[in-house]
Amino acid sequence: MGAIPLKDTHVQRSSSKSFQWRWKHENLRLILLSLIISIAMTFMFLVLLHGTSEKNVSVVLNGQETILSTKQDVLQHLLDEQAITVGPHDQISVPLSAALKDGDRIIVDQAVPVTIMADGKTTTVYTTEKTVKAAIGESNIPIREQDKILPDTSSQLKPNMTIRVLRIDKHTTTTKHDIPFTVIRKEDATLEKGQLKMVKAGQNGQLVKTFEKVYQDGKMVSMTLLAKSMEQPAVNKIVAVGTKEKPKPKAVALSAASSASQIGRASCRERV
Repeated sequence: MGAIPLKDTHVQRSSSKSFQWRWKHENLRLILLSLIISIAMTFMFLVLLHGTSEKNVSVVLNGQETILSTKQDVLQHLLDEQAITVGPHDQISVPLSAALKDGDRIIVDQAVPVTIMADGKTTTVYTTEKTVKAAIGESNIPIREQDKILPDTSSQLKPNMTIRVLRIDKHTTTTKHDIPFTVIRKEDATLEKGQLKMVKAGQNGQLVKTFEKVYQDGKMVSMTLLAKSMEQPAVNKIVAVGTKEKPKPKAVALSAASSASQIGRASCRERV
C-alpha cells in the first residue's frame, strides 16, 4: 500500500554518488587553478603591503648620517623625496634603481668644484676627495718634493676652493771679487829723507762667494750666501821710506861765498 520498492531506492542513490564523482573529476583542474590564483593574489597583496609599508633607511650624505622613514620602494624615489641630487661626478654606494629594504644604509658623496692653478694653467675639477693632497693626486698634476702647495696639502677641501701649485727651483752660483792689496811703509835708514823705494810689488787678492738662488714659478724670490773662500790672498805692497839725514854743506865753501859777497858790496859803494 504506497510503499516504495527497495530496489528502486538503491538505484537512485548510486546514480547521485556517480554524478558527484564525475563532477569533481571533470572540474578538478578548475578547482586547482582557482586555488593557485587565490594563493598568488594573496602573495602579491602581501608583497604590495610590505612594499608600501614604512622603512627606516640610513642615508650618509657627504659624511653626515640621517635616519629616514619612507614608503618609497626605489632609491631614486627616496632621493627625489629628500631633494637630494646625484650628479655625474658624485659617488653613490648602490645604483639609483636599487630596491629599498628596511635597514638599508646608502652613502652619497657629492663632488665639489675646485680650481687648481699650476704651470701657468687654471683648471676646474669636480672631486669627492676630502683633502688638498688627494684632489691634486686625482687631477694627475705631478708634484716635486721641492714644490710648494697653497693651502697646505692636509687642508680640508671646500667648494670653489683655489689650490696653487708653486714650482720651486734652486740654483747655485759663484762670484769672484777682488780684494785690494795694502801698502805698507817701512823706514829705511839707508835712504835719505824724502826718498821712496818699492821693496815689493802689491797684488790684489780674489774672494769667491757661493750663493743659492731660489726661483718661484720662474721668478727669483731669494738669494742666500752659502759659503765664501779666499781663492788667492792679497800680496801687500812694501815701500821703503828714507830716514837718513841729508849731509850739511862744508864750512870752506860757506866762507868763500861770504867773502865774495862782501867784495861785491864794496864795489858797489865805490861806484856810488
